[in-house]
Amino acid sequence: DALRELTKSLKFKKEVKERLTLKQRSVRRASPKRISFYKSFKYSFRMKWFRFKESLKSAWRDYSLWHRSIKDVEGMYGTSVGSYFHFLKSLVLLNTVVAFITYVLLLLLPLLLLLLATTH
Repeated sequence: DALRELTKSLKFKKEVKERLTLKQRSVRRASPKRISFYKSFKYSFRMKWFRFKESLKSAWRDYSLWHRSIKDVEGMYGTSVGSYFHFLKSLVLLNTVVAFITYVLLLLLPLLLLLLATTH
């Protein structure tokens, strides 16, 4: 990209590009150091574990509630509007949890206690 922006002749740019590619080839051809089996195994295990964790995070993020819709809104109106909808999503989830707890504690529990008291 920097080479493209230079105001030099095309011949000069080609020469510079050839020199750079020759340097890169010589660096690649340098004999690599051998590593032990343990280090190789440890590195490959860490990479596989990292990729596994990242794929789980990605799957969790992609299948979360209203993920695609909020992303579309962020794309059209910006991240501040998207943050607002993320906040609303957290309020809806919190409201659902509170409603469930209220239902269980205030409706089902007294009803079960009443049924147990009347049977004995």
